[in-house]
Amino acid sequence: WMVLRNMRELGAYPPEAVIKAGDKTSDIAEGNNAGVWTVGVYSTGNNEAHELRDAGADFVVPSVRDVPEVVETVNRQHQSGGPS
Repeated sequence: WMVLRNMRELGAYPPEAVIKAGDKTSDIAEGNNAGVWTVGVYSTGNNEAHELRDAGADFVVPSVRDVPEVVETVNRQHQSGGPS
């Protein structure tokens, strides 16, 4: 519910234009439940890359430094009508 609440308070819409990044499988579940893109970050050691991927992450990256590149990818896909 937190993702949806944040979206409402920020006026972020539609969900396909929102990204939830986190380092736990519960973060990925939260984003998936809200219908937003999910990015698993595995460098912190909370979960390994394969666990985040298995939890349904749309993207898995080693570091939060890699998230801006994911944002660019999602923006391109959103503008073109969705995932390719």
